[in-house]
Amino acid sequence: MSKEKENLNIHQKLLKIADMAGVLQKNKAGFNYKYVTEEEIQAKITAGMQKYGVRLRCR
Repeated sequence: MSKEKENLNIHQKLLKIADMAGVLQKNKAGFNYKYVTEEEIQAKITAGMQKYGVRLRCR
């Protein structure tokens, strides 16, 4: 991991990940709603999490 990535705190890393994800466009419709699929969200967020070494744990 580069020095820049190591020196970021968790809040800074989350902001960088949000910047990488950008604006998600609604790509699915159903029940009179348009929405972004879970797969699209996960793909964008996972790439940023891997780049900045952030892991989420669910219990």
